[in-house]
Amino acid sequence: MLREQWVRVAALKTVRKALENCYKISGPNHYEDCRQIADMYLDMLKDHRVGGYLGYQRNDPSK
Repeated sequence: MLREQWVRVAALKTVRKALENCYKISGPNHYEDCRQIADMYLDMLKDHRVGGYLGYQRNDPSK
């Protein structure tokens, strides 16, 4: 479970790095050119956070 969270965080970091590179490359046109990556990053932010083991224990869905 914890490993899955870290895999999701690594995916989020990869998208963030791609967004940073897009900003650098596109310059003033980054609003148009990087829109898809930015939307994907914002959508991923909601679900790809680390809850930790204790957070899972306290909010165990099986109970």
